[in-house]
Amino acid sequence: MHNKVCLLGDAQSPHVIKWAKYFHDSGHDVTVLSLRKGNVLGISVFDLNPPKILSKFGYLLSSFKVRRLVRQIRPDILHASHASSYGFLGAFSGFHPLVISVWGSDVLTFPKKSIFHKLLLTWSLSKADLITATSKFLARNTRSLSPKVLKKIEVVPFGVDLEVFNPSRLKIRKTERDTLKIGFFKHLKPKYGPEYLVRAFKKVSDKFGNVELFLAGNGELKSKLKDLTESFGISPKVHFLGFVNNVPKIMSSMDITVMPSVDDSETFGVAAVESQALEVPVVASRIGGVPEVVKDGETGILVKACDEEELFAAITRLLSDEDIRLRMGRAGRKFVRESYNWKENASKMGRFYKKLMISYNIQ
Repeated sequence: MHNKVCLLGDAQSPHVIKWAKYFHDSGHDVTVLSLRKGNVLGISVFDLNPPKILSKFGYLLSSFKVRRLVRQIRPDILHASHASSYGFLGAFSGFHPLVISVWGSDVLTFPKKSIFHKLLLTWSLSKADLITATSKFLARNTRSLSPKVLKKIEVVPFGVDLEVFNPSRLKIRKTERDTLKIGFFKHLKPKYGPEYLVRAFKKVSDKFGNVELFLAGNGELKSKLKDLTESFGISPKVHFLGFVNNVPKIMSSMDITVMPSVDDSETFGVAAVESQALEVPVVASRIGGVPEVVKDGETGILVKACDEEELFAAITRLLSDEDIRLRMGRAGRKFVRESYNWKENASKMGRFYKKLMISYNIQ
C-alpha cells in the first residue's frame, strides 16, 4: 500500500534525509517541508523560507504556510521531527494523524527556558497521535513533562544501515600497522567534551608512543583545542579532520571511538552505535541515553563524565589489549544488529504509520 507521507523537518538533517529516502524507496509519495533549503534526491522539498528579520514573527508566518501546504498536499500522515520547532508547526496545522519525534534538546532544554516554553511544548506534544523518542531515557523525560497527557510515546531509535557500516566490506586491516588510532566523531562543542579527551590523550600519548587522535567535526572549540595540543606538545599526533564525508571508512580505521559527552543532552549516541556496527569498541560517558547503546564491559567501557583520569584509564585498558578490542568489537556488531538495525527501526515506524492510518480509516 502506497501512501502520502509528509515530513516536517530540516531538509539538511541526515536523520530527516534518511527517513525521507527510506519511505520514498519503499514506494510511498514523500514530501518534506523544511525551514532550511535542502535537496533530497527524488523527493519534493518545500522551503518554508521564514523571513530573516523578526525571526519569531517569521516563524509564526511559516506556521500558516505549513497549514496551507498540508491542506494542499493532503497527506495520509504528517510526521514532525524535533518537537520544539517542527512539532509546533505540525500541531498548529490541525492535521491528523500526526506523529512528533523528540530528539533531545527539544525536551531537555527548551522547556527549561520559561513556563511559557514548557506549556507551548506540552501543548504541541498533546496534539500528536503518537510521540516517538530515540531512547528510553528520552521517552521518560518526555513523559515527565505531563504524565497524564503525554502517554502515547514509543521508542524508535535512529539505527544504523548495517550494509553501509559493514567492516567486512570496508576491509580495514588494523593488525598490520604500528599506529593505534583513537577517533572522535562529534561537533567540537563543550557539551561533547572534546577538551577532556585531548587532556586524557596527553597522558595516553606519554604512555603509548604509537598512538594518534583523530577529531572529525567542527565547532567553536577547534581553535582552543589546537592551542591545547600545541601547549602539550602533542600536535603532530592530533589530527583535526573537520567535516568528513566518508564516516564509515574513517571510523572503521579506528581502534577505538571515544564519546566523552558531559551532559544529559546526549540522549542516544549515534556515533557509538555506528562504531559498534563497525566492530570498533567505544569509550563513552555514563550519561543520558548512552548506557542504552553501549553495553559496559561488553561492547565498550562507560566512564564518569568530566573525568579525564577515568577516561585515560579506559582508553589505556583498550589500547593495551588487542584481544579485548576484538572481542568487544564483535559483540558490538552483534548488539547493533539485534537492536539498532536501521531497516528494522524504520520498518517499525512504518508499522506505527499504518496503525494510525487505520485508526483514521485511511486506506
